[in-house]
Amino acid sequence: MKGADDFAVDDSRVPDGTYARLAALGPAAVTFWSGAGVSRDAPSALPAAAALTQRVFGTFFTSCDNRDPYSVVMDHHAAVGWTAEPLCDRLPDVGPSVRLPRLEAVLGVADRVLGGNRALRILDVMGTAPPNRLHRLFARHLAAGGTHVTANFDDCVERAHVKICGTAPDPRRLLHFHDSVRDDPGHASLGATLARIEAGFPASRAAELTGVLAASPAVVVTGYSGSDFFDVDPMLARLEPGTLAGLLVVWVNHETARVEHPATHPSTRRPAMARLLERAGAEVVVLCGDTADVMARLGHALGLPPLEPLEPAEPGGPVWTDVPVTPRERIAATLALHRALGLVGEVGALLDDESVRTACAAADVRRARSEWLWEQGRWRDLRGLWWSEPRPDGVSAAERAERIGACLWVEGRLLPAYLWLRHHRCRARPDEVSRLVETEGRSLEHLARVPGVRWLARLLIRRFLRETADLGASGDIGLRRKVDDVRSSLTALAAGGPRQGDRAEEDRVWYVESGSVLGSLNYRHRLLRDTYDPAFDDAYLDRAYRSVAERYASIGSVSGELRTHLLPGAERVFTFGEYVTALRRLQYGPVHRTRLAARFAIVRSARVLRGRSRRNRTGSPPGTPDRTGNGPAHEAR
Repeated sequence: MKGADDFAVDDSRVPDGTYARLAALGPAAVTFWSGAGVSRDAPSALPAAAALTQRVFGTFFTSCDNRDPYSVVMDHHAAVGWTAEPLCDRLPDVGPSVRLPRLEAVLGVADRVLGGNRALRILDVMGTAPPNRLHRLFARHLAAGGTHVTANFDDCVERAHVKICGTAPDPRRLLHFHDSVRDDPGHASLGATLARIEAGFPASRAAELTGVLAASPAVVVTGYSGSDFFDVDPMLARLEPGTLAGLLVVWVNHETARVEHPATHPSTRRPAMARLLERAGAEVVVLCGDTADVMARLGHALGLPPLEPLEPAEPGGPVWTDVPVTPRERIAATLALHRALGLVGEVGALLDDESVRTACAAADVRRARSEWLWEQGRWRDLRGLWWSEPRPDGVSAAERAERIGACLWVEGRLLPAYLWLRHHRCRARPDEVSRLVETEGRSLEHLARVPGVRWLARLLIRRFLRETADLGASGDIGLRRKVDDVRSSLTALAAGGPRQGDRAEEDRVWYVESGSVLGSLNYRHRLLRDTYDPAFDDAYLDRAYRSVAERYASIGSVSGELRTHLLPGAERVFTFGEYVTALRRLQYGPVHRTRLAARFAIVRSARVLRGRSRRNRTGSPPGTPDRTGNGPAHEAR
């Protein structure tokens, strides 16, 4: 890795030129876009997302084996390769860091389990922290006619403005796009949970923000990670190229290891927001340096009073509200969190503990047990659980029917699964139809791969697409994505062509951003299926297939690990012994298991014979690769 002295590019004039351009525009032409980083300095001393996320873990979650709940999740992220590259490419000896759990996902689980917005009281501190010197700089900028957009919940800029100017700032020029504790002391409207942000901005909020960007000659992004995947990124993605032509964006990346400098790495290392701004026509300059130093120079360029010295921290730091949480609530929240994050092995370990089963609602225990059995490949046992045992309170008949149909499908009993699911879909309440539609579509998708009945599958697929064309939007965004995904796949099958791989990649990224390790692996698996090409190099396939299998195994998903043997081209990776072992460990139906084994034996044997024949003709030694091509660009993901 390069050290600080290995960069010989003389770019010392870039920051000076950038400040000169901002100075020429003046404060009224500049919009600040800020995040949690601007509230970290004393005396505010508010936590950034990582520190707040750790506090949420410590307050609401627990462990049955004395492990730190936060470390458990971080270890799983590391095991599946969830890492983030540093924005600055000149930090000596600094490599990728493990991706943090998304605050909104974690706090959202706690809020859902505790109810009554109790968990959100952990954000009370945002309304009591005193403003710091950066807040006062922003207040003076507003007073000079500037505009400020912030992701922050705190109202420190407002209180600084009142102290400096004697009045509150114009709300049209100070926008909290995730709302603030000042406007909602109960916190219910804050964009602090996944449920609040995953649907994106309302049309009015998106229009307001894009209007600010379009009207601003320059935007300074500071203290902001650029990680608002669910609302800011989609808003910018909808902008036509050229919409923001002429806009200068100065992205301040906090970094103290070197003197102030521009980032020179490829734009792909930048946050998606920066790339989307560039796509819309903006010029984006990334300046790396200490945030306070950069802001002091920037404030001077805009003619604002000098940035004040750093103030001492207040004794005791921020005053946090003590949110009362019972041990039973912690246990219930922990089970719900591991289910939401798709940490299968952790769910199984919790279910083995009697205290967990007694602390949680019977419906939640049934769903958790159901999910665990599914990921162990024990589908026959799971079908028996839903068929023979009474439904707990809170579990609907449609949910039971869907799970039974799903087991029939994955066991390979495809026509019975389709008929069962369609029967119950036609009789389900409107708000329960989507759950059945997704699984019914999966059964048809697999039926279309069975030789001899593909003609029937195409007929049933066309009827299915007609019957579900006007399906109402589900309130569950994740389920809505699954329904859209299966309809996309079936539409391609009905048309007789392959589905484009970018759809699976979009869904994979969505699950990464929402924090579901299992969901992201499932769509990684789907991406490998959608993008398979016989021309791929054997070595690439071996790396890709075994890598995804190892990642499934790391989270405790036996079925995910072994279903990689069913990917196209698996005969080029796995031996017949490995394949048969996988079939034995998973509870497929006997006919389906025999069909899979026979097909694999035929294609594997044919491949071995072709390889021997080729070596005999060319004189190549055993083990020589048959191809020298490469895999697709997404191999490393």
